[in-house]
Amino acid sequence: RKQTVEARIKQQTQTVGVDWELRWERPARYEDGLDFRDKDFHAYLVREGVEQERDKKTQAPKEWFKIGGEESLARFETFVRRGAPPKGKEMASYFLRNEQAEAVLLARKYFKEGGEAFLWNAKPRFGKTLAAYDLVRQMHCKKVMVVTNRPAVSSGWVEDFFKFIAWQEPSLLFLSENEEAKKGRPGVLSRTAFLAKLDAQDPEEEPYGFVVFESLQGLKGSRYFGGKFDKLAWLAGIEFDLLIIDEAHEGVETERADFAIDRLKHKHRLHLSGTPFKQLASGAFTPANTFTWSYVDEQEMKAVWAGEENSPYEDKPTLRMYTYQLSPMVEAEVRRGFDADHKYAFDLMEFFATKGDGTFVHKEEVWNFLRTLTTNEKYPFGTPELREQLRHTIWVLNRVASVKALEKLMKEPGSGFEGYEVVLAAGDGKSLDEENEVIPQRALDRVKTAIKDDSKPTITLSVGQLTVGVTVPEWTGILMLNECKSPAAYFQATFRVQNPDTKLRDGKLYMKEEAYVFDFNPTRTLTLFEQLASETVPVEPTAGESPERRRERKIRRLLNFFPVIGEDEQGRMVPLDVGQVLSIPRRLKCQEVVRRGFMSNFLFHNVANLFQNPGIYADIINRMQEADDFHGTKKQSEEVKLDTVEVDADGNVVVPEETVIGTAVEHFGEKLYGEEIALPAIPTVAEPPKAYVKDVMAQVKTAIVDVATEGLKPGAKKRIERQVEQGLAEAVAAVDRTYNERVAEANLNLKAAMDAAPDEAAREAAEVRHQETLDDLKRRREEETETATVAYVNTLPETVTRMSLTAQAEAEKKSVEEQVRDHLRGFARTIPSFLMAYGDDKLTLANFDAYVEPEVFKEVTGIMLEEFRLLRDGGTLDGQQVEGRLFEETVFNDSVKTFLEKKRELANYLAEEAKEDIFDYIPPQRTNQIFTPREVVVRMVDALERENPGCFDDPEKTFADLYVKSGLYLAEIAKRLFRSAAMKARFPEERARLEHIFTRQLYAMAPTAIIHRIVLAYLLDFDPDLRKRAEAHIVLADAAKAAQAGALPALAQEVFG
Repeated sequence: RKQTVEARIKQQTQTVGVDWELRWERPARYEDGLDFRDKDFHAYLVREGVEQERDKKTQAPKEWFKIGGEESLARFETFVRRGAPPKGKEMASYFLRNEQAEAVLLARKYFKEGGEAFLWNAKPRFGKTLAAYDLVRQMHCKKVMVVTNRPAVSSGWVEDFFKFIAWQEPSLLFLSENEEAKKGRPGVLSRTAFLAKLDAQDPEEEPYGFVVFESLQGLKGSRYFGGKFDKLAWLAGIEFDLLIIDEAHEGVETERADFAIDRLKHKHRLHLSGTPFKQLASGAFTPANTFTWSYVDEQEMKAVWAGEENSPYEDKPTLRMYTYQLSPMVEAEVRRGFDADHKYAFDLMEFFATKGDGTFVHKEEVWNFLRTLTTNEKYPFGTPELREQLRHTIWVLNRVASVKALEKLMKEPGSGFEGYEVVLAAGDGKSLDEENEVIPQRALDRVKTAIKDDSKPTITLSVGQLTVGVTVPEWTGILMLNECKSPAAYFQATFRVQNPDTKLRDGKLYMKEEAYVFDFNPTRTLTLFEQLASETVPVEPTAGESPERRRERKIRRLLNFFPVIGEDEQGRMVPLDVGQVLSIPRRLKCQEVVRRGFMSNFLFHNVANLFQNPGIYADIINRMQEADDFHGTKKQSEEVKLDTVEVDADGNVVVPEETVIGTAVEHFGEKLYGEEIALPAIPTVAEPPKAYVKDVMAQVKTAIVDVATEGLKPGAKKRIERQVEQGLAEAVAAVDRTYNERVAEANLNLKAAMDAAPDEAAREAAEVRHQETLDDLKRRREEETETATVAYVNTLPETVTRMSLTAQAEAEKKSVEEQVRDHLRGFARTIPSFLMAYGDDKLTLANFDAYVEPEVFKEVTGIMLEEFRLLRDGGTLDGQQVEGRLFEETVFNDSVKTFLEKKRELANYLAEEAKEDIFDYIPPQRTNQIFTPREVVVRMVDALERENPGCFDDPEKTFADLYVKSGLYLAEIAKRLFRSAAMKARFPEERARLEHIFTRQLYAMAPTAIIHRIVLAYLLDFDPDLRKRAEAHIVLADAAKAAQAGALPALAQEVFG
């Protein structure tokens, strides 16, 4: 949004009814070129003692100051010359918003009543850091620790501390040994500096307290918290008043992280997260110990405050999500009808897959994607206005290789992105062109440097970096080009672009009012959107309300402030309502099923159930024709064998223990390999054990892994090697963790002894005893490392054999499941024929068997109806309980409806504008149902007309298809007759012309009942009355059989008269 200075003043003053005069205006920029916000200047005025007006009711500070024009300009000029305190030492008062104050109040009350852990489930940009500091102040905490999995967030904790807290709480200091936190911040104290300051403190002063910041990585690396390095020992001896876990959804729920955090003694624990889906799902937090503030809450408050002076929500942009289907963007021509080869409609990872040389597998399609983005006005970069709106964006992909390939492609002339600065925030930050020249920098620094230059628009390409806990205000859009299925990861990334951004440019104020999310997998997008609504949007419960109705209310509330714009049936971008958010993923799936001629794996699930009853299922599956062999070209179809793999009740592979033991003995005998290997020197405490593990692993690989994994594919073998090496490393690490715990205990004992020692001699004796203890612990560590190594290696012959046999079984299971799916797709390809013959709007998976005659079903599919019911429903056969439930009912039913809608849409194949018909969506069938492709039919009818000029202009000519299989020939002939100028002259009324054609000129014999139904439905369903009169000309009769007996003329006379 752009505003002139005058317009902004009018907006601010009209609600308070004051006269105004513009005395001066200046850009919000320091003399060194950096921008600042009005709040920065306001804070400076407060520090200088200028009176600030406050709200009479809430006492919240307003934007009005009691100061004259000349004095205000003088103070402004001092401020922009950096006459204010240097960065890192700013001082500003703060006033919590109502929701921040509520979060503090609830947590404080919970802790006061004895609660241990509280969660702030608050969206990004809530202001969790400042609110947490306010909680520290209100609880009078003296020992506070902040731990996070993202060291980059340290800047926020440091800056807010010195800006808002330090000058108001002079007895509270900020400590950290974390390099990221200390960098360029002289106020951050080390532990040593803090102790020195403590020693020098006047005893009459209030004792110093502290806030200490440490990364989870640093904590886990300490031997006192489960790591290997001698650091952070002092943290183990402190009981913290409050432990704050920032970005609590990330990296905290692992065994090592749990161990490290559990070692931090604390009275209370505050978890901060914007997307705590896992924590909430685990049941660790309930409404009693959770405060929630969602994006919807924020935007509703923005609407409430709209037009109010000094709204704290005015600069919060509204998110808008645009979701596109990938296929129409990348295909040179829009595909129509049946398509069995379309690979990436639902898989962005496959779409952006790369080859070994770093180029895209689907390079032409990716190129079309880029071109469409910049040339079609409905896509993000399709017009100059859109490109300016999206001057700085971030694109998220799945793989580093894809990011590098995309950067290279974007630089090529004609891509549409040649004028952009593309920043790599993935891997090492090196492009393909400059692999050996780019010096790796921090990803965020590279992005900010590129944006600050401002000579070019920027695109940041990422695989995950910069998608959590960072602020880049200039980003206005994000393109989600990955296959992320995690709601937490997805929405953490998308909220990166919702950061406020206000700038003064050329005398006009620019404020980011909207931010955009662009997604190219609607099924994934809308499913995650629904989850976001369910997890984060509160609604008041209504008596007797169903879960479905409550879910719809949540989605509707979210849509009010986070609109989703998607493609309608005509490809136009329209806002989606609740029903569409819920139905579009299903609709796109069923469209894909219909497009693939029902040969889609979307129709099947629970395939692993088949292994529970291998004999019964194998017999049924093997009688289904494979999807890729409906022409019978395979000399011998490979038989599906379901008894080669054993699975448990959940479908997981099971390798019998006696098989494992027998195979291990066969390969390795009774030898104890742990006694055979030559152990290298045990690494010292200061040395990382990597070399030790590698040395032992090299021997293990040759003696055990290579033998047990013989015959496995390289990838499977490599995975087992990694698992074995990780197990060995963990065995060694477990010894070190025990050692570290013992050392930590010894250190605490030493401290207690030193504190209690009456004299220097006692202290020296305590130190001697301590050193003896440490020496003994080191010896025990070496012995236990050796023992653990030998014990672990002794287990490996059996363990690796189990891994290898399991890998073989899983590969076999995967192969057999794909075979089964191929047969199931072969069965499913018959469904369109059944729908043509029998389908109506009441047909579903549940009643499908009631529509079809048993003998017809057996003839077309190869299996009996009762066997289909067994696959669908389960049941008992030959005394065995069969699980069944092999079909995805919702997708099946939706796909049936979609096909029947398409059939009705294309019923009038006679229309001049008709470009396709329903047979474009029916795959060829087997035996006598193999129909001639439509393009071949057209060529043959053209040939008929060349050989018989004027045949379609003569109302007395008759045409017969005596072995009809689809009706395509008769339909093409009917088109020619119907569109003939001579026939139009003879029968000007369309109805009369149609009746003449179908009751006097066209005849057909169908060899089977299902073909007879299909032909009638195809040719005449557009007019039920005409169908009744024409049915006598399209009859059920086997002309081939009659011809073999020399009775075809008699048969024709009999059925046609």
